[in-house]
Amino acid sequence: MIREPTLFVLAALARAPLHGYAIIRSVTELSDGRVALRAGTLYAALDRLVVLDAGRVVASGSHAELVARDGLYARLWARQSGGFIGV
Repeated sequence: MIREPTLFVLAALARAPLHGYAIIRSVTELSDGRVALRAGTLYAALDRLVVLDAGRVVASGSHAELVARDGLYARLWARQSGGFIGV
């Protein structure tokens, strides 16, 4: 069963190729404000993430896998979550 946030993420991505906070804004717009995604909710809704650095793929995997690798994604996640949001 697809949860409501995942359905809105898919709908947002069907409209246009988006990433990050553009997806979050689109979901808020599509749901008339009923679904308010945070970065962690967005990443949990996706099976596989691709990490780009200067236009090059530097890693891919699930949120948990990327955090565990302690690479660019993990550093960005720690900065965004302020260390308060777990995997």
